[in-house]
Amino acid sequence: MNIQTHNCYNPNFQAIPVAKTINRIGKLETRIDLWELSTKDKAFLKQLEAKVNMHKLMPNIDEASCKRWHEMLEIASEDTISSRTRSYLAVSDNKPCGIISILSGKRKFKVATVCTWPIETGRKVKMAGQTLFYQMFKAFNKSKANEVTLQAIQDGPFDVVSKYQQLGFSIKCKSRLVDMAADKRSAKNVMSKLSEVIEYEPLEGLKGQNLLEVLNI
Repeated sequence: MNIQTHNCYNPNFQAIPVAKTINRIGKLETRIDLWELSTKDKAFLKQLEAKVNMHKLMPNIDEASCKRWHEMLEIASEDTISSRTRSYLAVSDNKPCGIISILSGKRKFKVATVCTWPIETGRKVKMAGQTLFYQMFKAFNKSKANEVTLQAIQDGPFDVVSKYQQLGFSIKCKSRLVDMAADKRSAKNVMSKLSEVIEYEPLEGLKGQNLLEVLNI
């Protein structure tokens, strides 16, 4: 797949707050803030890698799965630091709970990595993944690209293929890694459905901040 990346999507600043969201499912309400990361967030990302203990946060998951989960966080961190991607961080209760990194091409988007984790032992943040995909779809719909792709691992601890299908992706090729894709129509349909439960408030004109000074990790 030929993905042409554009470094203009990784400006030379520290993390900038891009949106505040309130996610409502029944009586449950979750607030998630979204930040756009940059190459200047290296110190924060390295400290995040060191402090997020997947085994402690998810004690019911086996050691191999926890290791693989943490590797996804490390890959997303490396992608951001190397300026290959456009990356967003999800934050709940002032604690990071997820990251998504995107290769932004002229004709195609590719979700390079997406990873979410509990903010406390066994305390998952509802809608963290969906909120990150909502942000990704907003960037995708504003672009001239006509397709966004990703690869899903079949033998992971959860059925991520079904989760991605719920987010508008369809299977293109199936092996251990399942190639999936969504077009503009699917993205808009999913965003319309997510808008029913995600109240999205964009933030504009804010300065970059040092996340080590403003977040708890």
